[in-house]
Amino acid sequence: MISTKKILYSFAVFVCSYFLFVHALHWSFKQETAVSRLFLQASQCITGSVLSDAFIMMLPPEKSIVAPNSYKMEIKYTTKEAAVQAARAAKIAGKPNAEFGTLSITIDLFLLLIIPLSFLLSLTIVTPVTWRAKVRNMLVGTTLFLTFTWLRIVLFVLMSIAIREVDMYQWVHIYSKTLYSIDSTFGLGGTLIVAILIWAFLSFGKNLPFVQEKPKNKIKSTAQPISTGV
Repeated sequence: MISTKKILYSFAVFVCSYFLFVHALHWSFKQETAVSRLFLQASQCITGSVLSDAFIMMLPPEKSIVAPNSYKMEIKYTTKEAAVQAARAAKIAGKPNAEFGTLSITIDLFLLLIIPLSFLLSLTIVTPVTWRAKVRNMLVGTTLFLTFTWLRIVLFVLMSIAIREVDMYQWVHIYSKTLYSIDSTFGLGGTLIVAILIWAFLSFGKNLPFVQEKPKNKIKSTAQPISTGV
């Protein structure tokens, strides 16, 4: 039986780890470190690859004046045809940069990434497993959660296309209500649930009923004992 002292100690470690991770990620985006730049580049590359008919630009997150700890990442997009036409027009006019109208959305990275990822990493820290397993689970868990985050960013762009009736991805306009329901489900609470599920699967996956290996049937030996006469 786990003692109360051990429970309180684990809770204290969890709280300290959570605030440490939150401030570390907060500082990373504030200072525009290599980590935040890599996340931005990966987000633009993945979103642009999935939404190949759109021209996607992601700007570095800016600090919010209303909420000092919140960072808004702006995503600008337009049709690829409009971007190509603007580039041709700029080349003919001798302008260095193309000018074209874009639509933009902002994403709160504090709610989308920093809080739930810090929660996931803190849970992993206090899990009673070896440190080798903790480091492995933190790396795999971060990868899985980033994948989920990039899928949500793609969903945000599709939602914006549906709401503003942009002439792209006509199926989005048909299923706009479904997309809105999915987006509403994965608010901060839904995102934390995803973080908990990732942590539980990585930490206790082998003990879950649906991933337990079935015992192999043992082959009974049919060999008869050899009697030796003296």
